[in-house]
Amino acid sequence: MIPIILAPRRPKPLAVISTFACISFISLLAGPRAEAVTTLTAPGTTGDPFLDPAVTGSSVSSSVWNELSQSTLSGYGTYPGATAWPAPISPQSGDATPEFDKVSGNAYPASSSIYLGGFSSTPNADGASFAISESSPVSGLQTLVFQIQIGEAFGYDFKDGIEPVLSYTTASGTVTGLAADFSVVYDAFQNGEMSGEPVYVNTYALQWDLSGVSEAISGFSITFDGVQHATLYGMRLDQGSDAANSLLPVTVPEPAAALLSGLGMLAWLRRRRI
Repeated sequence: MIPIILAPRRPKPLAVISTFACISFISLLAGPRAEAVTTLTAPGTTGDPFLDPAVTGSSVSSSVWNELSQSTLSGYGTYPGATAWPAPISPQSGDATPEFDKVSGNAYPASSSIYLGGFSSTPNADGASFAISESSPVSGLQTLVFQIQIGEAFGYDFKDGIEPVLSYTTASGTVTGLAADFSVVYDAFQNGEMSGEPVYVNTYALQWDLSGVSEAISGFSITFDGVQHATLYGMRLDQGSDAANSLLPVTVPEPAAALLSGLGMLAWLRRRRI
């Protein structure tokens, strides 16, 4: 697989941002523009940003959520998004069995994304908690790949920088809070500013190796917490019954400045061991 080159992540800002800046940013997000497809391939350009991880096996599935705006989702509340959602959101394409839902906090479909509302101007403030739940996984599930495109606020996207985690159920019970075996930010680009700070849209890919689970998996969920004022553009979930080593982009050396200016970004892949 050809490595993908991405720009280094920015250090997390410590300064408190003005309430006026928050209001201005909210106005930008909730403006009149509304499109069906919300995922981005470049600033202001909608399309499919997700990689095909090419999971394999006698049983495979893929599910995509890429229409997460008010033009597609009605009845899911308005700013700041404190009301409960009326129902989970089914994928807009692919296998329809997984469901995406808000668990708690403030979030609602705005004009071009799901916006995590609130009144705080402090970086890394609590936004909302979400879950993707699957009650009918593929038979013999061994590999899961989850991709998510999320926009930062004040340098943060996931609360405390903690990426999505997995829980799964077998006949013996439920195992919770598993970090991904592989994780990479394979795309990132600036999409505006907030009080002079660049706002980046990051596309993550995470992979779990479930080949060591001896019993059949009857269900699973992927959960994550976003910060206040973050924006969720879309997600993709792939399941496969074959075991696989990393299906994600490989690590590349830090590029020279000239290469950075030409290609735009730096990816990191890390292998977690538990």
